[in-house]
Amino acid sequence: MRRKIWMGRREGIDLASALPPLTQTRYRRALHPRAAGPHRRQDHPALHPRSDQHLRSLVSPLDDLAAGKRASEIWDCCGGKVSTSNQTIKRSRMKKIVNEIIKSELNEEVEAVSQIVDLGSVNNVYDVKCKGGAYILRINKDENKEFEFWKEKWCIEKVTILGVPSPKILKVGMKGKFPFMILSKIEGTNGSKCSTEQNLLIWERLGQFARKFHSINKIEELHITTDEFHTNWKSKLEYNIGELSEKDSLLKRNAFNISEQEKVKSILIKLKDKEFNEGLVHGDLCPRNVIYNNQLVYLLDWGTSGINIVPHTEIGIILIENKLEEKEFDSFLKGMGIQPVEYQKIEEETIQLNLLHRLDKYRWADGREFVEIDEYISKLRIAYEKLMN
Repeated sequence: MRRKIWMGRREGIDLASALPPLTQTRYRRALHPRAAGPHRRQDHPALHPRSDQHLRSLVSPLDDLAAGKRASEIWDCCGGKVSTSNQTIKRSRMKKIVNEIIKSELNEEVEAVSQIVDLGSVNNVYDVKCKGGAYILRINKDENKEFEFWKEKWCIEKVTILGVPSPKILKVGMKGKFPFMILSKIEGTNGSKCSTEQNLLIWERLGQFARKFHSINKIEELHITTDEFHTNWKSKLEYNIGELSEKDSLLKRNAFNISEQEKVKSILIKLKDKEFNEGLVHGDLCPRNVIYNNQLVYLLDWGTSGINIVPHTEIGIILIENKLEEKEFDSFLKGMGIQPVEYQKIEEETIQLNLLHRLDKYRWADGREFVEIDEYISKLRIAYEKLMN
């Protein structure tokens, strides 16, 4: 059976870390998922900055990484795109920051450093060579994202025990206002640059890995779980059903008409009576997030991981976020131990849960004016139309 495959990419950056403390607090109360009430701009019009330009007008000098330079300059030094002109990182400043982190955390001198580009949009990633070894240094632009690195560390340690090849996490910490993670470097080729034959093996391995870590049904670290908006999938379901009202921004944006909104609501309400297994979901399984070395596949990047419905959510995200050939998808299912006839039994539920997933992603993006909301709407429409076909 021929399957339609969906594609996409992760979006979104947080500008709040560039604001002075009081402004940061007001801004995050408006946007942070755990703020009281809905987490959309229109629900907090007095608090939410109106544009990126307005955000940057509020930026005050920070002294921890730039010795008095403006925060926009700090971002530039860490590889972030701080304006539409796409300013590039100053290599001398970048090298100094990397040197400081490696020296303070590993007590090593950096011999060479280069930025790894086009393999992620959330973190700035650096390939660092020292006399004592080679490392990967990841830096996030949002000071509140340190918990994501701790979450990755926890996940990698757990899945390593289960037999999933992974890099070793050496250090997690903060450099000024920037979270960082230092990992051992895995020699090999990034999966995105592998051959068609190698990719089939990679997808099968990813299926095998998923089957193993889906057995983990709880993240045990409190400081990791407390940052999550939804306590479980039913909490997510109830929230998204409640947002489908006459005041829904999807109606205002003409993303759905009233009839379509009612159909979506009806589909989600029916999910309330169903029971699903929950487990650890990677959230971004794809060749880009692996290193391939002589038939060994190492899994990277647990930044989007969480506890969710398995195997439906993992499969759904793969279908949404990756442009897969049918053979590649079949290889993934083979690795998971799911026969085609078994997948057909859960395919409709997977598509329904995809709709919930895309709807929840839209709610996150709604009101964040530096996010391309049209992309979220487009993916939501794809999920809806797939279900209607």
